[in-house]
Amino acid sequence: MTESAHILGKIVIGGGTGFIGTAIADALRAAKADVWVVSRMPANRSLSWTDISKKGIPEGTRAVINVSGQNVLDFRRKWTEGFKQNVIHSRVQTTKMLANAVKRMKKRPEVVINISGVGFYEPSLTNEYTEECKGGNDFMAQLCSDWERAAQLSPDLGVRNVIIRSGVVLGLYGGILKQIYLPFYMGLGGPIASGKQYLPWIHIDDLVNLFLFAIEEQHVNGVLNGVAPQLITNYEFSKGLIITHVLTYSLIILIVTQAVGRAMWRPTLIPLPESVTDISKKGIPEGTRAVINVSGQNVLDFRRKWTEGFKQNVIHSRVQTTKMLANAVKRMKKRPEVVINISGVGFYEPSLTNEYTEECKGGNDFMAQLCTDWERAAQLPPDLGVRNVIIRSGVVLGLYGGILKQIYLPFYMGLGGPIASGKQYMPWIHIDDLVNLFLFAIEEKHVNGVLNGVAPQLITNYEFSKAVGRAMWRPTLIPLPESVVRLAFGGERAVMMTAGHKVIPKRTLDLDIDSA
Repeated sequence: MTESAHILGKIVIGGGTGFIGTAIADALRAAKADVWVVSRMPANRSLSWTDISKKGIPEGTRAVINVSGQNVLDFRRKWTEGFKQNVIHSRVQTTKMLANAVKRMKKRPEVVINISGVGFYEPSLTNEYTEECKGGNDFMAQLCSDWERAAQLSPDLGVRNVIIRSGVVLGLYGGILKQIYLPFYMGLGGPIASGKQYLPWIHIDDLVNLFLFAIEEQHVNGVLNGVAPQLITNYEFSKGLIITHVLTYSLIILIVTQAVGRAMWRPTLIPLPESVTDISKKGIPEGTRAVINVSGQNVLDFRRKWTEGFKQNVIHSRVQTTKMLANAVKRMKKRPEVVINISGVGFYEPSLTNEYTEECKGGNDFMAQLCTDWERAAQLPPDLGVRNVIIRSGVVLGLYGGILKQIYLPFYMGLGGPIASGKQYMPWIHIDDLVNLFLFAIEEKHVNGVLNGVAPQLITNYEFSKAVGRAMWRPTLIPLPESVVRLAFGGERAVMMTAGHKVIPKRTLDLDIDSA
């Protein structure tokens, strides 16, 4: 292939033969980059670390990526001083070598991207860390600090300097899943210690996309936390891990979660879904008939404290992804017939008495403002000729997820009951009816605007609790006091649960879906 045929230009990857490096190299080659791998055992189109030290980085290199480093959690290696020095050297010294080689170049690359780790932060069961937080003091934190310091380049060199602090990398053919496969396959797997510790993670595809995004986007600089926005504990990870064999007896490992991007791993016979990065950069596939957006962090996740960080996660997962999809629709040559976005009945002011139809105005609390911003982000100009449907969903009921999954255990143990007074209305909808509403909105050309996605039967939280108890043959004698709800969920979420919303699906009923 000629130089002109290499669309992305020349990319040098340090540590390009490992699990992460190989995935990045394969993706870059697929994107028609001229990939040069730095390794201890160079082959065709490869460099040795001695080459880098003596001869430098090849001129004309557009980007340098460094993912080299000895696996810290290699269970086959004892934690000796010798191994620790190996771990340090494989990260810090190779990074220094690459940084010095960049400094010596006549024409430097546009960007240098170094991997680091979330071990930079102090281990904690409760603290939340963003990129701005300072590092810890333990061995891993010091290692990551030295690693990142070695990667720093002087600003006057004119080279973008990106550091990606990666979480645990999940993928079919390497990383932690390769290490834990055997014990889990034998039925011996389980949580580590209490299992309460958070496990910051990222799928290999999303990590690769993050590297590619950092190459292409000129505004990307500084530190990025390379982790999925969905927080899970070690216990949840262990319980969500299923190891199975498909008909071809090839190994498939399925993590049941809600990752941004590629949330579920499927057999290779089934194409992977588009990732968020694909939508942002490449747009929505041409020929799309309908776009449906139901993305969003679960607001009532009882495992998450109501912190500013979590609130921002909730906002970003709704508003920013919706804006991204709306912008992608605007850029299309041939646009879809309809765009359907989910919203929530939290749009309305919490009240024990007020009735709300689709025409009613929104409230002023956190959830109402969130839903307003969410719906505003979904709006498309009328002149685009795209139907714009917003479904304000109530609490979704179904056997395998949603609120029933969350409350199953306390009700099963006979500890379930109404929340606070139980008098608050609980707008609800069955998952099958919600799905039918989406399908109806796709098929019927006259459907447009806001629809309340709730059942017409109004029930209170007390009535709902009693119905769940009867279905499970369990008593519901223990109410959850409002003070406990506020303590556990925070004031803003507590209002949603204790005040409720009396929502009427007026426009939805007028559509006469049952006869369609």
